[in-house]
Amino acid sequence: AYTRLVNGFAKLGDVEKVELWVAKAEDDGILRDARMISSLVEAYAKAGNFERARAIVDATDDALVSDAYGALILAYANDAAVDNSLDILEMAAALIDEAKKRQVQVSITMYSAIIRGYARQRDRAKAEEWFHRAVSDGLTPDAWTYSSVIAAQTGSGDLDLSVRWLDEMAEANVTPLLSTYRIILRQCQEINQPGDTPKVPGIEAYKLFARMLKEGLWPDKDIYV
Repeated sequence: AYTRLVNGFAKLGDVEKVELWVAKAEDDGILRDARMISSLVEAYAKAGNFERARAIVDATDDALVSDAYGALILAYANDAAVDNSLDILEMAAALIDEAKKRQVQVSITMYSAIIRGYARQRDRAKAEEWFHRAVSDGLTPDAWTYSSVIAAQTGSGDLDLSVRWLDEMAEANVTPLLSTYRIILRQCQEINQPGDTPKVPGIEAYKLFARMLKEGLWPDKDIYV
């Protein structure tokens, strides 16, 4: 019960309430666990106090800090998106290397946050590099990971790049998200592939729409737009 309360107030960025309920839990003899610690990090980061969030991560025992690193990485990546800051994103990426040096377990969610960050920066090379780093580290990409690297193809004008990633998802038995198709259908508007068989945006969009239905995904209003 305490953990759920702490987590709920953390998502609101209510540091005061988070600290209050963590203290109440400790008064009742309940020690801080990994989820409580990550909630503290999330709360301070949402409140804009990254210095305090960082200090909590630094002070946490290696055995309990994995989720806290995840919370801090996601917070930095989200902040980088708001400010369109490559520097902040690179701080988030550096945390993965730091966690590994501490022999802290890293997760595919951490890598996906970095990949999505580079996708927002329109840095396809970096997004793909971090995808391959995740695989090299023994992690299994999930739908969010693939969606993020597909999003990084936006602006390239080469729809085949995104379709190849969609095919790789299928080969890996990872079911795409509706948002995956939302991203790639928007990319149809950017097609710029001259040659003997130039692609027609409407035809390519129709083929992808049919593929989405075959995957068992039902379109929402954004898909139709």
